[in-house]
Amino acid sequence: PAHTAVVGPADAKVTVIEFADFECPYCSQAARNVAALKEQFKGKVRFAYRHFPLSFHAQARPAAIYAQCAGAQGKFWAFHDAAYENQRALDEAALKQYAMGAGVDVAAFETCIAGPEAAAQVDADMAVARAVGVRGTPSFYINGYAHDGGAEVVSLAGAIEAALAMAGQ
Repeated sequence: PAHTAVVGPADAKVTVIEFADFECPYCSQAARNVAALKEQFKGKVRFAYRHFPLSFHAQARPAAIYAQCAGAQGKFWAFHDAAYENQRALDEAALKQYAMGAGVDVAAFETCIAGPEAAAQVDADMAVARAVGVRGTPSFYINGYAHDGGAEVVSLAGAIEAALAMAGQ
């Protein structure tokens, strides 16, 4: 399936891309921060989530695949929020619960999990991450430029404001 982990206007002058891992504790905090930023910049900025499951996080890749399959039904963000809110429980049963809670069609979801597309999308995200130099999670890119200021709301908001100003917004 195409990447559905995007929210905000298609014609936004600023896009924030986050590379993250569902098992990463810093990403859980970043998810709360990004939720606040989505509200702050609603209608002006596009936010995208890309998968970068770290090899030492056993549940990160399965969670990414489940998220993609939830996204195939338009339920990515609901799954994303549930997985980060319950980060200590990312086993298969828990991941299924988050998908059901997000309201997925179970049969279509299970077909997606069993198929190759969602895993291929996760692999594609990882390839992009490596190509742009992502080394850890969360990593943010604002209009294609690496944001080195961390995942704090104030730091990201300042960088987004600067990008909006450069775009004449």
